[in-house]
Amino acid sequence: MELTLSDIEKFSNSNQNVAEELQLLYDAINDYPKLGLDSISELQRDLESKGLKSFSVPEIKKFQKKLSYTENAWIIESLESVIAFCAKVEENDFISATRKLIQKLKVD
Repeated sequence: MELTLSDIEKFSNSNQNVAEELQLLYDAINDYPKLGLDSISELQRDLESKGLKSFSVPEIKKFQKKLSYTENAWIIESLESVIAFCAKVEENDFISATRKLIQKLKVD
């Protein structure tokens, strides 16, 4: 299951028990500066193309520190939401955290 911004909005209205997680995920995608980026997989692909080697929280933080704030403020902000999302879902990897949330949405 792929999650797009519209999916996240729809699930947010009907799944109050994961509303905060969905909002963080929405912010991560929506804050990302690439025009037309609309889904988790697009976010992951674009970050990989920019040099992010894995989606573990330590690797994301390491990647984030390499970015210039003046040139990449929106990417850094997006990654802050990714890190907060992982913490909220209690996973140390963005892909695992996303899978965990999707599984929870399928159950609810």
